[in-house]
Amino acid sequence: MKVSKEKIRCPICEGTVLNHQKPLKYENTDIREMINLKVSEVLAIVGDLPVLVKLKSIVGGEMILTKDISLQPREVQVALKMFELEQASFTGYEIVLQNALPFWDNIKGNIESISRNNQVTICDFPNVNETREIIIDKYFTNGKYKKLTYVYEAFGYKKLVTHINKIRKAHPCPFCKGKKVISEENLHDGVFKLTIPCVSCHATGINEEGLKELVEGIDVLTWLTGKVRDVVDESSKAVSDIPIFDRIRELNKRDMMAVYESLEQNN
Repeated sequence: MKVSKEKIRCPICEGTVLNHQKPLKYENTDIREMINLKVSEVLAIVGDLPVLVKLKSIVGGEMILTKDISLQPREVQVALKMFELEQASFTGYEIVLQNALPFWDNIKGNIESISRNNQVTICDFPNVNETREIIIDKYFTNGKYKKLTYVYEAFGYKKLVTHINKIRKAHPCPFCKGKKVISEENLHDGVFKLTIPCVSCHATGINEEGLKELVEGIDVLTWLTGKVRDVVDESSKAVSDIPIFDRIRELNKRDMMAVYESLEQNN
């Protein structure tokens, strides 16, 4: 992208910048004043420019042009980003979009336009049409199971983390001292601290003897590093590969929905 860029002198400010004292007039209004106006007010000055008309359809006429986009609803942010990509007039690029399905109805027109001259790749889970935030708010906020719930709790096991923490305290890994990671400080100039998972204990913080101890009839190593299928005999294919000791908030959208649907079926 950098190689294909071509720089030209700005025809409006002739190479200067907005914070200088030279007047930058569009008809009778200075541009520096214009960018602090509402969209509808700018349209009244410059007329119905297609770009501004489209912008108004996304953010409304009352939005000030210098308003921080990050403060807007997620749907507006996504629509503005797609509008920006469309206006950039890319040609011959591969554009990869993630988390597009939840907003598909609003952005499919932009995607069709962009894909005329570019390859657009959508990276998302099929049949999951909600964002992570909505999934957590909708399914894991007010019910019995929350976003901080461990996956094993969804399959009927309780207080495993309490038992395993006691085992970690009684049988700490001799290398990481139960911390799960090994840290070294000031190894190199400019590298103040280097932290890596402890390979000796599989980043569990527990020595070999402790990892062999049984909790609910299953060894600790399996609890900490295993999948649902390693613990639940008749687990469905949708949940079988989910780490059993992860919290729900650590899962991707597909796995969150699989856990929720499993809970619904079992209840």
